[in-house]
Amino acid sequence: YLTCENDNPNDAEVRFFIEGARIAPALAGSSAPRERAALVFDGRDDAELADARAQWKELRDLGYSLVYHQQSESGGWEEKAREPKA
Repeated sequence: YLTCENDNPNDAEVRFFIEGARIAPALAGSSAPRERAALVFDGRDDAELADARAQWKELRDLGYSLVYHQQSESGGWEEKAREPKA
């Protein structure tokens, strides 16, 4: 299910957020995914990187458990940072 709104009619376990979509509002109420949310951004784009960092801080301050993965040169994914649930 693709949407530009904060709805989750299929009760998705995972929701992906792209192009600066705000995660925190979507985690409230019935629109929250059952398991996890993923913010996908281009770390080579200064604006996207700044937005991702701001969202990380916002979600950390709201008490969410966070994990940051970065794509490696070989195309795999490496965990780079982890914030336990507050």
